[in-house]
Amino acid sequence: MRPGLERILVRAAETLNAEVAPHLEGPAAGHASMIRWLMTASGQAAEREPDVLMAEIAAMRRLFEDAADTTLPGDLCEQLRAAVEGSQPMSYSVSALTELCNGMKAALIVLQIELEDISAPWARRLEAQAWDILRMGVDRRKVSLRGL
Repeated sequence: MRPGLERILVRAAETLNAEVAPHLEGPAAGHASMIRWLMTASGQAAEREPDVLMAEIAAMRRLFEDAADTTLPGDLCEQLRAAVEGSQPMSYSVSALTELCNGMKAALIVLQIELEDISAPWARRLEAQAWDILRMGVDRRKVSLRGL
């Protein structure tokens, strides 16, 4: 069995902590501790980032489908439909998913700006849904440094 990047980084961080850091003094010891935290956080992020990106893309797709069936001003409904149609990943690499997700977030921002000026209940519901998507991404990217 081949270990994943998270496991590799965690083991390297544990080795740094147990075998290298005790032999360091002064600022070098603090640097080793910071590197250990960064390795642990990077491992956690690498493990979950594809899942988080796919969840965000799916949530934005649902929101855009709902919003495209409303009476938004201008050609925004068409833009949202185009975003939905273009939301199938061409690759599942983190960089490709990030690029796709960032493009959809640009459309999300445009949608939020328009929704802020509409007082209808459907607009409030869609705006809340947009904020939920952003909050979900932040919550799912939180790093745990417990036990370090």
